[in-house]
Amino acid sequence: CATSICRRSSAAAIWWWHASGDLSLWVWVQAAPMLAVVLVLALLPGRYTHRRYLAYALACYAAAKLLELGDVQLMQWTGGLMSGHALKHVAAAAGVWYFYVMLRERKSRGK
Repeated sequence: CATSICRRSSAAAIWWWHASGDLSLWVWVQAAPMLAVVLVLALLPGRYTHRRYLAYALACYAAAKLLELGDVQLMQWTGGLMSGHALKHVAAAAGVWYFYVMLRERKSRGK
């Protein structure tokens, strides 16, 4: 169900961008999951240990988005050796790794 919502939201945002030239819906599709994770971490009690790794994964995702925004500037700053786009993938991979560690290490809190 959640995957279907994500796919439909993404498709609608891309259609809207193509039809209107307005990227605001796409920005919302990108930002809403990050906001949801922050709210879950802040407002809901955790049933498992190692929850902090979800926050680390979120930080990596945020860093990936910032690196994506600074693509050209990073390419210029490094003299063409590295782009923000390439570093975005490194940060995103680190986020996936933190998520994996959270799942591997977590234990039930027994409630």
